Amino acid sequence: MRTTAVLTVITLSAWSAGAAADAAPTGFDGAIAEYDALRVGDEAIAVSDLALTSGHLQLVMSRGRAAPVFAGDRRVGLFFEGSGRLEYLSAEPAEYPVMAFNAARGSDVRTEKRGGRMRILDEFRGLLFLSPNGPAIVPGGAPAAALSDAFRKHREKFLRDRGFLLSHQLALWALDVPASRPARAEISGGRDDLVHVFDPAWDGSETLYALERRQSDDPEMRRRLWPTLLSRQAIDRDRGVVAPPHFLLTGVEYTLVASGAKEVTARLRETLLPLDTGVRVLDFDLSSDLYGHPGCRPAKRRSLHLRGASSAAGRPLAVDHRDDEVLVDLGAAPPAGTPVEIQFEIDGDFLIHPNQDEFWDLGSEAWFPQPGLSARAYSLHATVKAKKPYVPFASGETVFRGEEGEYNVVETKLEKPTAFTAVVAGKYRFQETSRGGLTIRVASYGGRDPESWDRLTNLAYAAVGFYQSFLGPFPCREYEIVEIHDLGFGVAPACTMFITSEAFHPGMGTLNQVYSKGVNARFAHEIAHQYWGHVVRPARGEDVWLSEAFAEYSAALFIRELKGEPEYRSIVARWKSLAGDASTASPVAYATRLQIRNDPTLSEYRTFQLIYAKGAYLLFRLHAELGNELFRRFLLACQEKFNWKAATTGGVADVLRSVTGRDYSSFFEDYYWGTALPE
Repeated sequence: MRTTAVLTVITLSAWSAGAAADAAPTGFDGAIAEYDALRVGDEAIAVSDLALTSGHLQLVMSRGRAAPVFAGDRRVGLFFEGSGRLEYLSAEPAEYPVMAFNAARGSDVRTEKRGGRMRILDEFRGLLFLSPNGPAIVPGGAPAAALSDAFRKHREKFLRDRGFLLSHQLALWALDVPASRPARAEISGGRDDLVHVFDPAWDGSETLYALERRQSDDPEMRRRLWPTLLSRQAIDRDRGVVAPPHFLLTGVEYTLVASGAKEVTARLRETLLPLDTGVRVLDFDLSSDLYGHPGCRPAKRRSLHLRGASSAAGRPLAVDHRDDEVLVDLGAAPPAGTPVEIQFEIDGDFLIHPNQDEFWDLGSEAWFPQPGLSARAYSLHATVKAKKPYVPFASGETVFRGEEGEYNVVETKLEKPTAFTAVVAGKYRFQETSRGGLTIRVASYGGRDPESWDRLTNLAYAAVGFYQSFLGPFPCREYEIVEIHDLGFGVAPACTMFITSEAFHPGMGTLNQVYSKGVNARFAHEIAHQYWGHVVRPARGEDVWLSEAFAEYSAALFIRELKGEPEYRSIVARWKSLAGDASTASPVAYATRLQIRNDPTLSEYRTFQLIYAKGAYLLFRLHAELGNELFRRFLLACQEKFNWKAATTGGVADVLRSVTGRDYSSFFEDYYWGTALPE
């Protein structure tokens, strides 16, 4: 892959490359404040045919005026207004289909193939180019009118970007990787507003995305600009290799108190393991605003507040929390490999009751600080207190369940590292059963339901017993099945299944009957996630099929055992049909990138068709070729190889080669990285 210097100035007029910018800011608060308050220089110059190259992006400022941009007193980039043109080249053939799809369906950008490469060509009228660690550009042309008003308007627009928060990104670059040469370009006035980020040290990737508005009942949601990913290319590494995280989240301990219908407080202690020397600032996802159920109208926005962070010794730590991100400054970089503990205090009114039902669920939200997927491998100790009559459930084995005054309380622990845990509370009744060292707890919403409890308990034990025959011991000693008062989905946090009401009441009501078709397969799929998703967890978005497709195929094998070969063949035929409808949009590897403007439901469905359906169909084809014994040996070998570790598709392909003695690289190249579908 071609990776040019981060900043190349082709001097076609009177500009010249100056010396390196002044020293980086010395403090976290100072860096955030300076990058929030970027300013353009008072003196602008006229420019013509000035070219900048950043990674695979070339920007030519054909004619206009430009001025340096400052953070405090330091030059960190330039701002241009006038007429310009850009060319972006993707050198990753596997992303060409999804790049073209997102450009056509999710933005107004146009792509073209030229010389076997995918390109984006466009014009622009405004450009903010920032390279805070790179060389400064010193003005040297004829004086021109000041750019302060144009710069202000540009900043007002791009501050609504929900992709990368600019001040956080620049602070990380300045404080944690000052020797690198990253760059960010904000480009306006073309078919779409674009953001390009070249980040060789922190993220290890080059990214181009378009900014789009979304339809919403909430004015703030309509005001925001959301990224439509056009391209993401690895820098100086193979596409199949994960950029190593700079730190790991290895432990989470929290006490959460739901004191009212919406109000909640939480105290957390997180254990982090720095993997690099020099990591002083840590970046986490942490929701700022949470919204009610998508079906609720109008949308209800709730707030989460990070009240403070401190070291294990109680020393306050500087933080900056907004736009669903938080940076934490340790003050000094600890040695790599030395665990660090941070204590957080959180509160807010972010308990949301879907459809005004009497339960709340924090399962999929970043309600506590957590890094990206590749950096999460944490044990858990959770204490949840919910005001009566609500009954709480949390991932893990039960340490205590009881009452404390006006609260129902549960305390749980997970010793094995995971990346996804959850907590829910509501008007639940439950039954627990123990067999063969495994306790299964089934909780129904709204009252006692002994018939469903018994049926789902027996089905769960049957699925677990089947999986243990070829995947090894079930990963949990306790497993909870909790009803979500909705229809059509299931979620599988560690040692837990959240599944909607048709699993509990398949014959009750017309909609329940509609959604109950295939509910056994969905139920078995969620149980299989304890193997595929937790014991073997995907290392990054490109590897999500290792969780979803492998769980889907395992569930189909269980359905064959339960209902026979015709039912199994029907499932396989449906996979093939669904995969065929979507295969040209994207390879499986990049299916999570698919975006259709103002239609998140269809976007998610296209992703489902590829990751779940095509991914599972690929496993069916492998199974048919290998036969039962060898295929099951392959699945078990994956469980043993990646035992409670992150897995990549390349690593799984290596296991397949080891088990079979055959090279399947062309299979993965054609069907996982490519858009072909095997017969």
